[in-house]
Amino acid sequence: MGVFTLVAKISDIIPGTCSLVEVNNDRILLSNINGKLHAIGELCPHADGPLSEGTLEGDQIKCPWHASFFDVKTGKVTEGPSIESVPVYEVKIDGDDIFVKV
Repeated sequence: MGVFTLVAKISDIIPGTCSLVEVNNDRILLSNINGKLHAIGELCPHADGPLSEGTLEGDQIKCPWHASFFDVKTGKVTEGPSIESVPVYEVKIDGDDIFVKV
Protein backbone atom coordinates (compact mmCIF):
# COMPACT_ATOMS: atom_id res chain seq x y z
CA MET A 1 0.00 0.00 0.00
CA GLY A 2 2.59 2.83 -0.40
CA VAL A 3 2.32 6.55 -0.37
CA PHE A 4 3.29 8.89 -3.22
CA THR A 5 6.17 11.18 -2.23
CA LEU A 6 7.48 14.21 -4.12
CA VAL A 7 11.04 13.36 -5.21
CA ALA A 8 12.08 15.73 -8.01
CA LYS A 9 11.05 18.09 -10.80
CA ILE A 10 10.75 16.93 -14.41
CA SER A 11 13.11 19.73 -15.39
CA ASP A 12 15.78 18.14 -13.13
CA ILE A 13 15.96 14.90 -15.12
CA ILE A 14 16.50 15.54 -18.81
CA PRO A 15 15.86 12.75 -21.35
CA GLY A 16 18.64 10.17 -21.48
CA THR A 17 19.73 10.73 -17.86
CA CYS A 18 19.09 9.25 -14.45
CA SER A 19 19.38 10.48 -10.89
CA LEU A 20 19.42 9.12 -7.35
CA VAL A 21 16.59 10.15 -5.04
CA GLU A 22 15.94 8.93 -1.51
CA VAL A 23 12.60 8.38 0.19
CA ASN A 24 12.87 7.36 3.83
CA ASN A 25 15.67 4.79 3.58
CA ASP A 26 14.88 3.68 0.02
CA ARG A 27 17.45 4.58 -2.66
CA ILE A 28 15.61 5.04 -5.95
CA LEU A 29 17.00 5.54 -9.44
CA LEU A 30 14.84 7.91 -11.51
CA SER A 31 15.44 7.78 -15.24
CA ASN A 32 14.05 9.72 -18.17
CA ILE A 33 13.81 7.59 -21.29
CA ASN A 34 12.49 9.60 -24.24
CA GLY A 35 10.42 11.81 -21.91
CA LYS A 36 8.93 8.92 -19.91
CA LEU A 37 9.99 8.69 -16.26
CA HIS A 38 10.79 5.39 -14.56
CA ALA A 39 11.82 4.49 -11.00
CA ILE A 40 13.69 1.37 -9.88
CA GLY A 41 15.74 0.37 -6.87
CA GLU A 42 19.16 2.02 -6.98
CA LEU A 43 21.25 -0.75 -5.40
CA CYS A 44 22.44 -3.68 -7.50
CA PRO A 45 21.34 -6.89 -5.72
CA HIS A 46 24.62 -8.61 -6.64
CA ALA A 47 26.86 -6.55 -4.33
CA ASP A 48 24.91 -3.33 -3.56
CA GLY A 49 26.67 -1.42 -6.33
CA PRO A 50 25.29 2.12 -6.80
CA LEU A 51 23.38 2.07 -10.09
CA SER A 52 23.21 5.88 -10.03
CA GLU A 53 26.96 5.84 -10.69
CA GLY A 54 26.50 3.43 -13.60
CA THR A 55 26.09 4.07 -17.29
CA LEU A 56 22.66 4.54 -18.87
CA GLU A 57 22.64 2.81 -22.27
CA GLY A 58 19.25 3.26 -23.93
CA ASP A 59 16.79 1.82 -21.42
CA GLN A 60 19.47 -0.22 -19.60
CA ILE A 61 21.57 0.83 -16.61
CA LYS A 62 24.98 -0.81 -16.22
CA CYS A 63 26.22 -1.37 -12.67
CA PRO A 64 29.61 0.31 -12.23
CA TRP A 65 30.98 -2.48 -10.04
CA HIS A 66 30.47 -5.76 -11.89
CA ALA A 67 28.68 -4.75 -15.12
CA SER A 68 25.24 -6.24 -14.50
CA PHE A 69 22.59 -4.60 -16.67
CA PHE A 70 19.03 -3.76 -15.57
CA ASP A 71 16.05 -2.58 -17.61
CA VAL A 72 15.05 0.78 -16.08
CA LYS A 73 11.43 0.25 -17.18
CA THR A 74 10.90 -3.19 -15.61
CA GLY A 75 13.75 -3.57 -13.09
CA LYS A 76 14.63 -6.93 -14.63
CA VAL A 77 18.25 -8.00 -14.82
CA THR A 78 19.17 -8.37 -18.49
CA GLU A 79 22.81 -9.38 -18.06
CA GLY A 80 24.64 -10.79 -15.01
CA PRO A 81 26.45 -11.49 -12.83
CA SER A 82 23.36 -10.40 -10.86
CA ILE A 83 20.53 -12.92 -11.06
CA GLU A 84 17.99 -10.80 -9.15
CA SER A 85 15.93 -7.92 -10.47
CA VAL A 86 15.60 -4.59 -8.67
CA PRO A 87 12.29 -3.21 -7.31
CA VAL A 88 10.10 -1.06 -9.55
CA TYR A 89 8.27 1.97 -8.16
CA GLU A 90 5.14 3.61 -9.53
CA VAL A 91 5.70 7.16 -10.85
CA LYS A 92 3.09 9.93 -10.95
CA ILE A 93 3.52 13.33 -12.61
CA ASP A 94 1.68 16.48 -11.52
CA GLY A 95 2.75 19.54 -13.49
CA ASP A 96 6.57 19.63 -13.12
CA ASP A 97 6.53 17.49 -9.96
CA ILE A 98 7.59 13.82 -9.93
CA PHE A 99 6.09 11.60 -7.27
CA VAL A 100 7.16 8.03 -6.51
CA LYS A 101 5.05 5.51 -4.60
CA VAL A 102 7.10 3.85 -1.88
